[in-house]
Amino acid sequence: MITVPSLQLFFSPSRNASAPPASPSPSCSVERILPRRYLSHPPDPVTRQFGGRILLAGRKLADEFVRALRLRPDEVVVEVNAGPGQLTRSLLAGGQKEVVKPWSAEEIDASRDAWKGVTMPKLDSPARGSGTKLPEGFPLWRNELSEGRTLDKHDEEDKAAEHREGAVTTETASAAETASASAINKPALVVASESSAQIIMRGLGFPAELVPFKGLMLERLSEAAILDDMTSAGVYQSPLDPRLALSLSTPYRWPVLPRILSSPIVAKHLPIYDPEAPPGTDTTKRPWEADPPPLTIVGHIPNSLNGEQMLAQWVGSSVGEAGTPRSWIWEWGRVRLALLVGKSLYDRMMAQPGEITHCKLSVLTAGLFDVRALPPYHHVPNVDKSSTLTETADHVRSKPSRARSGTPAPPPPPFDTLGLVRTKTYRTDFFPPPANTGGMIEPLPRPAMMGILLEPKRDSVVTLDQKDAWDYVLRRCFIKEASSIGEALKNVGFGGEVLATRLNQATGYRGRALDPKKIVRNLDVDEWARVVDVFDKWAFKPENLILDSRGEDDLNREIGQD
Repeated sequence: MITVPSLQLFFSPSRNASAPPASPSPSCSVERILPRRYLSHPPDPVTRQFGGRILLAGRKLADEFVRALRLRPDEVVVEVNAGPGQLTRSLLAGGQKEVVKPWSAEEIDASRDAWKGVTMPKLDSPARGSGTKLPEGFPLWRNELSEGRTLDKHDEEDKAAEHREGAVTTETASAAETASASAINKPALVVASESSAQIIMRGLGFPAELVPFKGLMLERLSEAAILDDMTSAGVYQSPLDPRLALSLSTPYRWPVLPRILSSPIVAKHLPIYDPEAPPGTDTTKRPWEADPPPLTIVGHIPNSLNGEQMLAQWVGSSVGEAGTPRSWIWEWGRVRLALLVGKSLYDRMMAQPGEITHCKLSVLTAGLFDVRALPPYHHVPNVDKSSTLTETADHVRSKPSRARSGTPAPPPPPFDTLGLVRTKTYRTDFFPPPANTGGMIEPLPRPAMMGILLEPKRDSVVTLDQKDAWDYVLRRCFIKEASSIGEALKNVGFGGEVLATRLNQATGYRGRALDPKKIVRNLDVDEWARVVDVFDKWAFKPENLILDSRGEDDLNREIGQD
């Protein structure tokens, strides 16, 4: 257990500096202080509002996520869609429980001096017409926005069961917790990026003076700053913690993450890889083949179509060629992605060959990244496409396809349960709280969001010269996901069925040879490499393989721009 000051902000100028701000009333809910309507607000008038945002709100769950992430020494974490900062607090603490103590008069004066000349935001009452007032002194930095799970009758039963099964004693558990805490690393810097000005002001103390006025583009955000020494390309050092920086930005804008990493506030915490490079950000960039940098992108991915499109672009952007520089965040090497995603997106990214939800995104994710589940855990092998089931759906396996000769197709591989202990979650673990027929005290049937860690592979079967071919073949073949791959190849172009005879040739093509009768959703990554290479070497393949009209400009990758 670590004791740290409770860094508190937004105190009234008329308050006595010797007394810390008052705590919010227990009856004042997070929903009243942080209305959910603010979650979809963009940072500028050009970006549209995006719904479907769900945030991790429970401290215990956030700590579990961070501990499972296994932060490395001197790690730099960029958190996108940070919200009011519950996960930010856990990241800074390394996933450890921190005991709050009141601020001293000297700490209060120091914080005031840090924001001297900056007008604190005037927060409008979210409960209009109800007479509810925001608590004075909100937000309370490091005070819990939500404790999350509460000790109820179910937890009592679980504890009793653990005791009967011979769980460790209190003394042993305390010793194990102390040993684990000593081994946990804390990040060198956490950059909390949030698109909603009201959310980042209310939760993380972003000053109103640094919010761009209406019509100001993100590229000109630094021009609106009044603290030159605390402003750097949209990244601002926070006085709440020397390891915390803030950015009012949205990940839907493609240049945002590289711009954050290029900020001097962030760059000074990144290790220098090439000291002979021109002074500046280039010294921290590294080739793909080098050891991964101590850099992780953490983010809540909106549970919406736009959120899925954004993540699919992130996954596809990691494709590159050996020995050549890569673009976007991959200029810094094999950066980890630690993501909290909705049930449907989780199931498709984690789907294994043979499962109902195995799709194009499953194949590309497995081909480009080493994938590991993060808390909250609730992996359901072979779940239905609506992600409504909470147990394995053996009865919805694909029916065995038969070739024209009547020979059955090879069976799908066995499903992997990953051996994970499922995390019990409640409505208060998430914000906004999801619907639950069991009410507040009953556990959710399945967590509203689950974690995934994506670690880029050094060598991938998905190559840059065949990137468009991978996209095209997967898109066209998964239209007939329950058919044989030989049958599905008819969709890749006129006469595509002739390619089936080349799939099981011993030489001449990349990947692993396969039976043309094998079902599309049962193919693994190495078998897809054979299918793509056979198609790519086909003399009659279509000339235009790209679905949309993307150009070379990275700005064309952005989603939802007016």
